[in-house]
Amino acid sequence: IGRCGSSHVAPVGSYVSSRTDTTFLALGDIAYPDGTINDFNSCYDPSFSAAKSRTRPAPGNHDYNTDDAAGYFAYFGAPAGDPTRGYHSFDLGAWHLVSLNSECWEVGGCGDNDPQYQWLEADLAANLQPCTLAYWHRAYYTSESPTADSLYLANLFDLLDQAGADLLLAGHAHQYERFAPMNASNQLDANGIRSFVVGTGGSDIRPATFNHNGSEALNTSAYGVLELELTSTGYAWEFIRTSGGSFTDSGSGSC
Repeated sequence: IGRCGSSHVAPVGSYVSSRTDTTFLALGDIAYPDGTINDFNSCYDPSFSAAKSRTRPAPGNHDYNTDDAAGYFAYFGAPAGDPTRGYHSFDLGAWHLVSLNSECWEVGGCGDNDPQYQWLEADLAANLQPCTLAYWHRAYYTSESPTADSLYLANLFDLLDQAGADLLLAGHAHQYERFAPMNASNQLDANGIRSFVVGTGGSDIRPATFNHNGSEALNTSAYGVLELELTSTGYAWEFIRTSGGSFTDSGSGSC
């Protein structure tokens, strides 16, 4: 998101800052190139500081270029969760939101016997909200390349799916993409999870190399944010372009 030298960072930050009634989910790789506290203070904070108090982040691989993502956790403090885990959850209206750590090897793995999986299983079992949104950094599905899917997260995806999660947000792939509801096995499933990849926060946008199964909308030119309206029975989405291209995308769904 915050990349020094990019002219696209400030317009995204300006829009996010102007939406004072929103919660901002920062989907990892927040301060380029290495997630140091200096990267946060120099490349991210000048554009996004006004939204810091309402930002709920998830860590990315660039944030872990600094040992233990120390810059990330120092910058965000409590909203980033326990520094030894980097995953947490909270309720927002009728929705349960779960911020997960897709850098599994940094927190003991993502298998069904590992701490993050067991925490998520208990968290979802205790959830009383009718709608659920999860977010992490690595895109589970993406058209960036045929080998770019983060299928090592299948155990977590499947656990979310079994619990009836509605939405999954990710970054990492430098593009915007919307998928039809799918299950963890790359199959269209009306009862599955609708996922969005929102990697358009300010760093370079990259081309897609193929058309992924289930992809319904793809943008490789415009920078911007995904704006979600979460209601007690569903959600509406709109891609807000802040610079570049002319892409638009909007729609709605139920939970």
